[in-house]
Formats: sequence, C-alpha cells, structure tokens
Amino acid sequence: MTKNILLFFLPIISIIAIEQTYMTESYKMLFEIIFFFIVFLNSSKINKNFLSYLLIFSVYLIGSLIYAVFYKRENIFDFFLIYKFFIYGISICFLVGKTRITSKEFSKFYYFISYLFLFKYLYIKFLTNNSRPILFYENNFELMFLAMLFYLMFTIHGEIRKRDQIIIIGIFLLSGSRSGLLILFFVLFFVNYKVIKKKLIYAIPVMIALLLVAYIIMKDRTGGGLDIEKMDRFRFFLVFLDEIKSWNFINFLFGNERITSLSCESCEKLSWYKNSFSYKNDGSCYSVILHSYLLRVILDHGIVGLSVILLFLTRVLRYSGITLKDSFVVIGIVVINGLSVSSFNSVFFVMGLLFVIVTDTYMEKPNLLISTKNLN
Repeated sequence: MTKNILLFFLPIISIIAIEQTYMTESYKMLFEIIFFFIVFLNSSKINKNFLSYLLIFSVYLIGSLIYAVFYKRENIFDFFLIYKFFIYGISICFLVGKTRITSKEFSKFYYFISYLFLFKYLYIKFLTNNSRPILFYENNFELMFLAMLFYLMFTIHGEIRKRDQIIIIGIFLLSGSRSGLLILFFVLFFVNYKVIKKKLIYAIPVMIALLLVAYIIMKDRTGGGLDIEKMDRFRFFLVFLDEIKSWNFINFLFGNERITSLSCESCEKLSWYKNSFSYKNDGSCYSVILHSYLLRVILDHGIVGLSVILLFLTRVLRYSGITLKDSFVVIGIVVINGLSVSSFNSVFFVMGLLFVIVTDTYMEKPNLLISTKNLN
C-alpha cells in the first residue's frame, strides 16, 4: 500500500499540479494527509532501536503541550507550528526499516518527477508572469524535496548521468531561489567529488560559470544589488540576536520557556509579515516569523534540541542503508534549507526522507521490528 501511494498517487497528483501557476496551500495539505496516512498504515510495528526516541519525543511533546496550552493558555496552533518536527519525529519512528520500493522503481519515479519539474518551471518562467516557478508549493520547500531525491539516486547508483545533472541545474537556476542555489552547489560538489578531484582543471570553469549565473540571479532577486542589509533573512538574524542578547547558559542549551513570544519590539520590526503572527490575533509573534528553522529551533528548543534532531535523523538514515558521508549530505541539504525557511518542520522534508527510508538501497538490515501491540 505504501508503494502504491508513493508510486501511483504521487505521479497523478504531480500531473494535476501542472495546472496551478501560483502558490496555494492545497498540495502542501495533501502531502501532509498522504504522509500521515502512510504512517497509520505502518503503525502496527515499530523498530525497537527507535523506541527510546519515540518515548523522548512523546514525553517532550505532551509535557510541553500541557504546560504551554493548558497551563499558560497559549494558542494550540502556535504550539503545533513550533513543535511540528517532534510530531514528524514520532511518525518517522514507525517507518524505519520498512523497505517497500526497489531502487529500479524509485529511479523511474525520479526521472518522471524531475522531468515534470523542468517542464513546469520552464512553462511558468517563460509563459506566465510568475517569476518564482512552482510545481506544488513555494520552491524554497519543494527544491529541498527534489534535491533529496536527486542525492538518493546518487547513493543507489554511485553516479549521476551528466544529462540528469544538467536537468537539475536547469530546474534550480529557473527557480530563482537563493537557498536553492546553495543546495545545488552543495549537492553537485559531493556528487562530482571524484571527478573534481581528478580533473580540477575542467571543473573550475564549470563552477565559475555556475557562480556567475547564481550571482546574476541573486542580483535580480535583490533589485539589482547585493546589499545584505536589505535582505529579509539578514533582518531576521538581527532580530534573533536581539532576542538572545540577555540569555544565560541554560537558555542556550534548552531555549526559551515553552512557548515564548518574541518581544513587542521584534514583532514591530517584522510587522510586514502579518501572516506569520500569532493565531491569537493580538499582535504577538513567535519564532515562526523568523522563517529560518535554525534560528527558530535554537530559540524554542536550544542547542540540545537541535542536537537531538540531528542525531535522530543521522541514526534514521544510517539504519536505512545510507553511509555516514551520504547521511551528512542529506542532512546538509535540509540544514541549508533551514537557513531560509522551515526545513525540518516542512512536509517536503519528511516526504523526501520517506523515500530514503522506504527505498531499497541493497544493504541488508536485521529484522528488528516488533509489534506495537506488545507495548500496551
């Protein structure tokens, strides 16, 4: 059933998505439904190696919910936006070790989705008035998903054809996404590391050409200049620094009290992002308004929270047959995305991770699944 949903329904949804030229929440919500339905289908058994994470995430989530929502009377929707990864983390525990898709089946899906991305981005870029092409949702998010699939292809086959690399380069350059360009350079470096090492003299001109194109795109995104002080992400970072300037050592370890709104001054500075303000509609705002997940997770969960997330995902990837180096690259894609948007808190991250988890990478893994009925 998991295979059918991913390899049959997702292509159908992708084809339907061709008709939309401007961003809506519809496909994002549909991806959420698909992900949690797959989790439900796989909830009868859990890998015993991940019981500890299931317990830690559940206790942290429920304890914070009781304190923040029922005791402090914070809005429950604000709470779930801040704690969304831990809901995903609990869900992921039920998916580890349950291979359903062969590498051949995944390869066919990847070629389909990458060509569809290219077609849709070309269509929107040159035949509509939208300068930021999308397939499903804002391209900052869906490019992370595509990059994870692209690198999974590399981990399976050990190489990526030049034609497929040109296609992915074209998609990312068409996107106009600055975080997407960083992900592109990051992934291409590791995919072509052996070639770069052996034929540096040929690789340098290609990298220079890509950097020039990236420079032109970034200038276009900032109105013809590269004044960092005018970039919204730089302004978010300054607000973040204001919020932590009075922190003590404990705050850096565990973040703010569950859940803590930003200061009135910070919310005022970011008043043009009204859509990211609190659901309470009282003029307050939370870390969500900073967009960057790396800033958000430190404010809300501290360095310890971020470390637990990274360790958990590393273990998930390693158990799913991904080497330590490749695990670093996959997580690196999401971390780079987290410089700009919600990365680990995004359904496009967990959908990309889902493919990594359920695709057979030809590495034998012991059967450590136990029935959840025995946990009652």
